[in-house]
Amino acid sequence: MTSKMNIKLKKENKEDSFTYKQNKTYKTPKSIIILFLLSLFILCASSVDTSQAEDVIENSSDNNTYNETNSTNSTNSSENSSIVLNKSEILNSGTQVANFIEKNKKLPNTVSVGDKVFTISQYLYAVSSFISGSDNVTLFNVTGKIYSVSRFSTSYTQSQYVDLAKRTKNYMYNYQTMLPYISSAHGNLDYYNMIYMFSKIARYYDTYGKIPTSVSLVSQIPANARLFSSSYVDQRISSLYSQLKTTRKSMSKLAATIKITKNLKTLKKLQSQFNSLQSKYNSLNSLLTKYKSLRSSAWYVPYSMRKYLKETRYIKLTNGNLVYVAMNLRGNTPYETGAKIFNWVRDNLDYSFYYRTKYGASKALQYRLGNCVDQAHLIVALARTSGLPARYVRGTCKFVVSGHTYSHVWTQIWIKGRGWVNADPTNYRNSFGVIRSWDPAKSKISGALMEYSL
Repeated sequence: MTSKMNIKLKKENKEDSFTYKQNKTYKTPKSIIILFLLSLFILCASSVDTSQAEDVIENSSDNNTYNETNSTNSTNSSENSSIVLNKSEILNSGTQVANFIEKNKKLPNTVSVGDKVFTISQYLYAVSSFISGSDNVTLFNVTGKIYSVSRFSTSYTQSQYVDLAKRTKNYMYNYQTMLPYISSAHGNLDYYNMIYMFSKIARYYDTYGKIPTSVSLVSQIPANARLFSSSYVDQRISSLYSQLKTTRKSMSKLAATIKITKNLKTLKKLQSQFNSLQSKYNSLNSLLTKYKSLRSSAWYVPYSMRKYLKETRYIKLTNGNLVYVAMNLRGNTPYETGAKIFNWVRDNLDYSFYYRTKYGASKALQYRLGNCVDQAHLIVALARTSGLPARYVRGTCKFVVSGHTYSHVWTQIWIKGRGWVNADPTNYRNSFGVIRSWDPAKSKISGALMEYSL
C-alpha cells in the first residue's frame, strides 16, 4: 500500500470527500418508562442498520477494463441478488460464455438467460456450484478485484476439476467475493481461465448430457492485442508480387504453346491449364489489393517506427495479463486506444516515490503501483502490445503546484496522422496529449528513448 503522501502526489487535484449527517430530533418523553423503551428501540434500530450495512455486498460488473470491479448502488445490486438458476439455465449460460470467450478472447460483462441477467462473477458461482453437484443455485451479490491472467496449456481430470469447483463455490459462498485465483495441480488457476474451463465443462454437459472425464485448458489469450502485424502485411505483399510474377510467366509460356498447337485434344487440355492459371492470377491479384489496402489503415505502422513496438527488458509483451488488459482497452481507432490506455493507467495506478525502475510493466500492473518510470513502462507495454509505437521521454520538468524542478520520465504514443502524443499518467490533471502537472515551456527534454533500462 502507498502512503497517504504518495497517493496525494498523484491525486492532488482529486480530493475525496465524505459527509455524514446525523439528525436527532425526537422529543424527550415525560415518562421514564417511555424513555427507556424508546432508547431501547433506537438502540435496536441502530444495531439493525449497522448489521445491514455490514452485510451489503455491492454488485460487481466486470467491465471491459478487466481488472477493476465497478460497484453499483444497493438498489441496483439487490435487483439480481435473488435470481435462482436451474440446471438448464446454468448449462445454457455455460455454452454462451465458452463460445463468447473463444470468439472474443475476453470475458463478457454479463450473462443472460431468458429475462435473467447476472454478472460474470455470479455466473462463476453458479457454474462452480453445478459442477459441485447443485442443480438449482440462488445467486447473491459478489464484489472484489482480479489481479492476473496466466497462460495455460494443460488438462485436468474429473476429480481435479470437481475439487476446484467445490473450493471455488465454497470460497465465494463464505466470503461473497471474487476468487482471484485458486491453487491447482498445474499452478494457480486464475479467474479468467477458471471461468473458461468451467464453461467448457458446462457446454460439454449441455451437448452430451454428462460431465467429461477430463477437460483440456488452453488459455484463450492471443500473442498480442494487435489487429494485424504491419510486418506480416509487408511480407504478404512481397510474396504475392512474387507469385503473380511467376504465374504471369507460366501464362505467357502456355499462351505461346497454345498458338502453335494444332492438335485439338491437346489444345483443349492446354486451354484448361491456362484458365486455371488465369483464375489463380485473379485470386492472387485480389489478395494483393486487400493487403495493399491495409497499408492505408490507421493501424499500419511504417517500417521506420517498428522499433518502437519491440519487447525490452522491462516490458514483456507476451505477458498474459498485459495482453488481456490491452485487449479490453482497444478502441475503434489508434487515438481512442491510446487515450483508453492512458486513462486506465492514470486512474488505476497509485503513485509511489522511489528512484528508477522497481517493478517493470507486468509487476506495476499486478501491484497497481509505480513511480513515473514504472508507470511509463506500463503505458509503453500496453501501447506496443496493442500495435501502437511508444517511447520514453526523459527530461527536467518544472512542476506547477510545488514550483520545483525535478528529473522526470513520461511517455509518447505514436498515432498515424498525429505523430507523437504525450502521455504522462502520474497526475489526474493530465489527459492524453495534454500535460498540466508541469510546465512544458519551462521544462527541458533530455532524450526520447526506445528503451529505458534504468
